[in-house]
Amino acid sequence: MDGGKSDENVNMTTYDYLKSKPVFSSLVRLIDRAGLKDAVNQQTTFLLPPIMEWMSI
Repeated sequence: MDGGKSDENVNMTTYDYLKSKPVFSSLVRLIDRAGLKDAVNQQTTFLLPPIMEWMSI
Protein backbone atom coordinates (compact mmCIF):
# COMPACT_ATOMS: atom_id res chain seq x y z
CA MET A 1 0.00 0.00 0.00
CA ASP A 2 2.79 2.43 0.77
CA GLY A 3 4.87 1.25 -2.20
CA GLY A 4 7.87 0.31 -0.07
CA LYS A 5 9.72 -2.95 0.21
CA SER A 6 7.73 -5.46 2.23
CA ASP A 7 9.37 -6.72 5.43
CA GLU A 8 7.25 -8.30 8.14
CA ASN A 9 10.02 -7.81 10.71
CA VAL A 10 10.34 -4.18 11.70
CA ASN A 11 11.72 -2.81 14.95
CA MET A 12 8.73 -0.63 15.81
CA THR A 13 5.13 -0.89 16.86
CA THR A 14 2.30 -0.87 14.34
CA TYR A 15 1.38 2.65 15.41
CA ASP A 16 4.97 3.90 15.07
CA TYR A 17 5.21 2.31 11.61
CA LEU A 18 2.00 4.01 10.47
CA LYS A 19 3.17 7.31 11.95
CA SER A 20 6.49 7.06 10.09
CA LYS A 21 4.71 6.89 6.71
CA PRO A 22 3.10 10.16 5.53
CA VAL A 23 0.57 8.24 3.44
CA PHE A 24 -1.02 7.04 6.72
CA SER A 25 -1.26 10.47 8.38
CA SER A 26 -5.07 10.57 8.26
CA LEU A 27 -5.31 7.08 9.75
CA VAL A 28 -2.91 8.03 12.55
CA ARG A 29 -4.99 11.12 13.28
CA LEU A 30 -8.13 8.94 13.54
CA ILE A 31 -6.34 6.45 15.81
CA ASP A 32 -5.21 9.32 18.06
CA ARG A 33 -8.67 10.91 18.25
CA ALA A 34 -10.33 7.57 19.00
CA GLY A 35 -7.75 6.69 21.66
CA LEU A 36 -6.92 3.42 19.92
CA LYS A 37 -3.12 3.50 20.01
CA ASP A 38 -2.91 0.60 22.49
CA ALA A 39 -5.46 -1.42 20.50
CA VAL A 40 -3.52 -0.90 17.26
CA ASN A 41 -0.33 -2.05 18.98
CA GLN A 42 -1.79 -5.36 20.15
CA GLN A 43 -0.41 -8.55 18.66
CA THR A 44 -3.29 -8.87 16.18
CA THR A 45 -4.72 -5.79 14.49
CA PHE A 46 -7.29 -5.82 11.71
CA LEU A 47 -8.26 -2.59 9.99
CA LEU A 48 -11.25 -2.61 7.66
CA PRO A 49 -11.89 0.44 5.53
CA PRO A 50 -15.45 1.77 5.53
CA ILE A 51 -17.59 0.56 2.66
CA MET A 52 -18.69 3.39 0.43
CA GLU A 53 -22.37 3.62 -0.50
CA TRP A 54 -21.50 3.64 -4.20
CA MET A 55 -19.70 0.32 -4.00
CA SER A 56 -21.82 -2.68 -4.86
CA ILE A 57 -21.13 -5.84 -2.93
